[in-house]
Amino acid sequence: DEKKGVVRIQVRVNGSAYWCTGSMINNTSMDKTPYLLTADHCAYKFGQYATPVDLATWLFYFNYESGGCADPQLEPQLFSMTGCEKIAHDGTHGSDGSDFYLVKLFNNIPASYNVYFNGWSTVDVPSSSGVTIHHPDGDIKKISTYLETPTTTSWQNNGLPSHWKVIWAETSNNWGVTEGGSSGAPLFDNIG
Repeated sequence: DEKKGVVRIQVRVNGSAYWCTGSMINNTSMDKTPYLLTADHCAYKFGQYATPVDLATWLFYFNYESGGCADPQLEPQLFSMTGCEKIAHDGTHGSDGSDFYLVKLFNNIPASYNVYFNGWSTVDVPSSSGVTIHHPDGDIKKISTYLETPTTTSWQNNGLPSHWKVIWAETSNNWGVTEGGSSGAPLFDNIG
């Protein structure tokens, strides 16, 4: 179910467009309000944050995936929506804070998109294993696994514990990475 909540985002900021990943998240009312969580640095480029005009042009692609790890011969069917508004963010553009950017899509997601609203936790204890589902470089969904407990770390050794450092497990084809475009992807623990 969790993969159905992972979204490819074409972000636009200050005249530039690039890829990020986000996750549809549930709220305590569980009413399918279209909240999406991504990275704060996804909304920051060339010294400024995305404006409301920029946010109105963000493109969200749902279920952009294939049945296996290899890219499909044909482009997957596109389920997309345009536009959002900023609800909250860290405000440090990923330089020394928790690097979160919460938006609300302009419209409710059609039921035919079969989207899942992922849960979240405020527990500040890392799990011993888990995965991320992401869109590296805007590609179809990929999955990366961690088998070691993440450690608390800071940005650029500034001493402020702000996030977890994750070591990705190597797969049979020697991969276990995230890339540009993976930013904002959710981290799913082994607890469920």
